[in-house]
Amino acid sequence: MNRAWGLLVFGLVGCVPTQSQLPYQVDEVQLLFPDSTERWSFFYGTPQTLKLGDTTLTLAPGPEEALRVNTQAWRREVGAALPARARTTRDATGLHLQLQAGAGVKSAWLYDQGWSSLSGLGSPSPQTTPAPPRFEGLSPSEAALVQQEILTRAAGRPTVLYQVSPPLPPLALDPAPDRYTITALAVQYGLGEEAMNPSNVQVLAQGSNAAYTNPRPAAFVAGDAAALAALWRLVGGNQVPAPAAPAVNFAQRRVVAFFWGQKSSGGYSVRYLSSRLSGSTLQVTLRLAMPAPGSLTTQALTSPFVALEVPAGFSRVEFVDEAGQLLASAGP
Repeated sequence: MNRAWGLLVFGLVGCVPTQSQLPYQVDEVQLLFPDSTERWSFFYGTPQTLKLGDTTLTLAPGPEEALRVNTQAWRREVGAALPARARTTRDATGLHLQLQAGAGVKSAWLYDQGWSSLSGLGSPSPQTTPAPPRFEGLSPSEAALVQQEILTRAAGRPTVLYQVSPPLPPLALDPAPDRYTITALAVQYGLGEEAMNPSNVQVLAQGSNAAYTNPRPAAFVAGDAAALAALWRLVGGNQVPAPAAPAVNFAQRRVVAFFWGQKSSGGYSVRYLSSRLSGSTLQVTLRLAMPAPGSLTTQALTSPFVALEVPAGFSRVEFVDEAGQLLASAGP
């Protein structure tokens, strides 16, 4: 009788679940930001207590499907930035993308006023197709949370996401989960900077006799014939006869102009030096010259300016001096 009772008790004890038998799962996303590397771990399954080295993780039910981790919606770990896995830029025309991808890059997406998938990662000129990201290993709610955080940090800049092989090993959780999924995303903010080929920029007009009379500097962008006609009245309005506006293919080109402002004498001039495309902003560097103190100058009102024909593919133009100081800008 005692032996039978002992066997029964032993059998009941054997049926009591241990901590290692409580099922739980982990979905992890490793975010490779330009200035940091973050690990976000989402826990699902049975509430319980885990060990991660000397740290205790308490999993408890939350308002969403995922378990709360030490009262937080998920576990977040921040580390040092890792080397970039890939880089995407616009070419000098601003119309095409150029991609340099290292090993382990599986897929890529661009956000520039909307999501596009980048195909042809093995070639330097990927093709874009309107499509939202589809991250392997993340649920729709996890993916939405990740996208929201990435775009919030973008602050309006174009953003490229690369799904890459995970750089960090799994967390050494005790007990181990019955499923551990890792998704790694490298994040690039902005589309780099590409110097424009000088042959792609044409000086249409420059001088010191513009019809612009405001003393403050100003920048203009003409993206169609009507805007160019209005701009050209400022460029050549003081000439007799007034010059006709140049013919421009606005499907591929734009006209930008800088007016330094009306001056009280001669001796002022504006000279084009270079252009650089940074994301959706065209930055034009100018050399400004002014008369030396005490020099003899023409005592007449002058208005220095320069007008350029440049490749399309930008939404904003900034004119800067040789020191990089902003002179004037136009666009959003």
